Amino acid sequence: MKEIGEVLKESREQNGVSIEEAAEDLNYKVSQLEAIESGNYKTFKDIFLLKCMITDYAKYLGLNSEQIIDEFNEYVDKCKKLGYIVDELSFDNSYSADNTDGYNVDLDFEEKDCAHTDVQDRSGTEL
Repeated sequence: MKEIGEVLKESREQNGVSIEEAAEDLNYKVSQLEAIESGNYKTFKDIFLLKCMITDYAKYLGLNSEQIIDEFNEYVDKCKKLGYIVDELSFDNSYSADNTDGYNVDLDFEEKDCAHTDVQDRSGTEL
């Protein structure tokens, strides 16, 4: 998860966008984007919401959201296999998922189910 956040942060910085501007454009809290960029998944109790936010953020930054979500799905599956996820939609916040590797299963969430299906990139193009 931390690697995904680093990619998002680097892209945001390369595009000259402040985290406050991104949060305002996406209608998210600055603290939510900071948590995503730092890989602090424990801030989020709902995996589905987190996935939607990552998708929106990646699209906004002009990144390949499908690739980023594939990486996120791999991360989530690793957490499931290690018992860090209680069910399909929530993290067990009493664990740390720093030592995850070796698993790969997609949770099959559909992007269309995310709350922000009308996300625009920074140029205003609807994605």
